[in-house]
Amino acid sequence: MNTQISELEQQLTELYTQQLKDGVILSQVYDDIHRISPITENDTLKFYIQHNPHRVQRGISYKQNPTPKHTIKYKGGIPCFLCMDNIMYQWPNEKGHPYTIDNLPLIFLPNLFPIFPFHFTIASQDHLPQTINVPTLLSLAKALPSHWIIQNGPDAGATNPEHFHYQSFQTTNLPTDLPITIYPKHLIHHSDTLTINKLDHPATLYHFEFSSPEIIPSVSTVVMNFLAQNNHHRVNLLGTYDPQKKRWQLIILLRHTHQKTDFYKTGQPGYAEAAGIISTYSPEYHDHWLKNSTSLYTKLMTDIACTEESEKTFKTLLKTCYT
Repeated sequence: MNTQISELEQQLTELYTQQLKDGVILSQVYDDIHRISPITENDTLKFYIQHNPHRVQRGISYKQNPTPKHTIKYKGGIPCFLCMDNIMYQWPNEKGHPYTIDNLPLIFLPNLFPIFPFHFTIASQDHLPQTINVPTLLSLAKALPSHWIIQNGPDAGATNPEHFHYQSFQTTNLPTDLPITIYPKHLIHHSDTLTINKLDHPATLYHFEFSSPEIIPSVSTVVMNFLAQNNHHRVNLLGTYDPQKKRWQLIILLRHTHQKTDFYKTGQPGYAEAAGIISTYSPEYHDHWLKNSTSLYTKLMTDIACTEESEKTFKTLLKTCYT
């Protein structure tokens, strides 16, 4: 892992440490993120199972009535917990770090029910709709070189609330980096500035590596055109930046709205599926995952994969853009 600490990371570390010390992030909640079991197959790490019983509380630990001026609600009628006026009412001790990047006013909020260490939600200061923004994700990755930045597109997994946001996190509690980074890769495209691989994974995952910021607009164009091609197309994005190699990584998970696993219908919280972590909440469910881990993970990943026709669309966009 890169050891360089940016000014922004220093500020966020101080904020997170203070929120943990003050009990805003409960110590038992923080302890959950270290309860992980690596799942291997043929001595190769596949993913992690994390017993995180407090994760489910994020969407339900709220007061029933918002402030009089706060009328914005998300799915299920719950007041939006990323709007600052509601945060000041619901969780008055929760503090954030305002930060503007690419002319977009954001605020870093320590995730009160995290999956990773130094897990932040990076929300727009105004209540804007959740939309994919690849350039700003990659700008944030460069500003936080020891973090992964993730964005779930609208209706692409854990997108509640529908308030524009990213998430950032570190992998310091994992024995290795994100499991998906070590899956076998199949070369799709290679040039001096850009390499694209498809990951040998039951989900539909593509891995981009590039060193020039001039590549960012074309990568964004591919993603946005994929979403525009079909109103059922969805994506999850994960990005990071290595300042020593001066190189970005962007992992794109292609999804389709009709591919929804039965696991979601159970209300299971806290999947970090694209990152290769399954977060469980009850001891029984956790034991079930440990006993049936590979089959359950394969079913989950296969069921969220995009359709064959949608993947053809994505490959055509890549070919059009990079040949």
